[in-house]
Amino acid sequence: MICFVENPHIVNELYVVSEKIVMNYYIYKSFVFSLTIRYNDYKINRGQKKMEFILEPILKEDVANFKKDMQEAFQQGAVKEFPGLDAIVLPEKDIDESLSKKGAVAYKAIVDGKMSGGAIVIIDESTQHNHLDFLYVRCGIQSKGIGQKIWIEIEKLYPQTKVWETCTPYFEKRNVHFYINCLGFHAVEFFNPWHKDTNIPDDMIGGDYFFRFEKLIKH
Repeated sequence: MICFVENPHIVNELYVVSEKIVMNYYIYKSFVFSLTIRYNDYKINRGQKKMEFILEPILKEDVANFKKDMQEAFQQGAVKEFPGLDAIVLPEKDIDESLSKKGAVAYKAIVDGKMSGGAIVIIDESTQHNHLDFLYVRCGIQSKGIGQKIWIEIEKLYPQTKVWETCTPYFEKRNVHFYINCLGFHAVEFFNPWHKDTNIPDDMIGGDYFFRFEKLIKH
């Protein structure tokens, strides 16, 4: 049924009432939306304590576990792409070579009191063009932000750096995502059989196909 009201005072009052109803509706919707956001935040954070994170140089007694954990992490990444892979993706000698380079510094990530990852960087004090040789997070605790925390702390330790550089094989899609989308690196070169990097061993898994990344640091 449609009712026509001719009295202007009544029409005005009806307009005011309807306006209040609309306003109250949107206030209610905003309130419900706010509660939903808070509830979702509560669900995400419930039962999660803040991560206790420390990055510090490795000690002599850390080296064996440091290398073993790094090898396992790299092996796991390769096996996901090449099921049944028997070859060792990261031989111990490659880690030793990195540790023995001029300017090499190795760090361990301590998360809640346990060594949970680490990195080896090569620092060139004269040019400040520094290289990340390896970065890993221990198997079983990945995708928790530990790798990103490691890198953030490394950048803080070397504020004079002009350029950071690193490489990763083409099949490590997770690494490509990590360096570009999480850490801000850019792919600047693609090594392949027609454009080889002589520094990469011929027997390395994926050795003919590698990305080189750079991150320019603004001062």
